[in-house]
Amino acid sequence: MYSLITVFFTFFMTFFLIALVFAIIALVANYKLFEKAGVEGWKSLIPFYNVYVATVDIAKLDVIWFILLFLGFIPFIGGLVATVAGINIIYSICRRFTPESDLRIIATIFYGIFVFIFAFGNFKYDDGTYSKNGFLNDSTVDNIKAGFTGGSSTSESSSSRGSVNFCKNCGNKVKPGEKFCDNCGSKL
Repeated sequence: MYSLITVFFTFFMTFFLIALVFAIIALVANYKLFEKAGVEGWKSLIPFYNVYVATVDIAKLDVIWFILLFLGFIPFIGGLVATVAGINIIYSICRRFTPESDLRIIATIFYGIFVFIFAFGNFKYDDGTYSKNGFLNDSTVDNIKAGFTGGSSTSESSSSRGSVNFCKNCGNKVKPGEKFCDNCGSKL
């Protein structure tokens, strides 16, 4: 009986120490990722606040995407909305570190691995102008907001003043009438 307890304790402690080492490495990677994005690294160590900072300061998304994460407590629909919000936040962070759209999608799927690659690799943070709503363009979200408020969307009012468009490949803001994206060179 004594040897069974010893084996279980040894297995548990080994598993615990390996998990602790991975957790420390992940904290260091997030710290470094925040610093690469121009944000103080200590902000990555505070729970919930680190997600807020990653959403608003690193991904540069509208704060509503952070709030949507908390809808996961509502059965089914809330979980679905929170999942989409989480994917959008991760995609937008990946968009800031790589210009290639294929790599962005792979990095979004395997973000747990790519956070180390972005943090310790030669990737640079892109502080360019993208849609504040991630993979949804701003006019879509403005139309949704207008549907809830009953008013006209800001995209309709901005079209009379000269609207701003976004590249379908990289999400960079482009002026109306431009033929190619300044950021990735894609044809518009």
